[in-house]
Amino acid sequence: MNFRGDERMTNPSRNESVLPLGEFQKQVLQLLNVIHLKQQRDSDTLHALCAETINRTTVVQGEALIKCPFLSASEFEEFDSSLDEKKKVQLAKELAGIGGNDVRQATR
Repeated sequence: MNFRGDERMTNPSRNESVLPLGEFQKQVLQLLNVIHLKQQRDSDTLHALCAETINRTTVVQGEALIKCPFLSASEFEEFDSSLDEKKKVQLAKELAGIGGNDVRQATR
């Protein structure tokens, strides 16, 4: 192996095409832009996943507000009227943490 540099890189033969410096720089900048955009997309995805994990962890650590299904509409209305603002936020996080791709999964 030649550690001083590849002979083809330092002395290209006549039948190999060599990009003009301006074109080479343009291609390098385009590739750097693509890399930057992909890195930004991956960073945004990672931040979203971390936020989702933190929200789910918070919900799991707290005690569930709804212990069992409501047996009647009046029982549900009584529960609803007992919620203060803090408990409403906790309930929203709890329901969001349950998740699901459709109504059936989310309401099990």
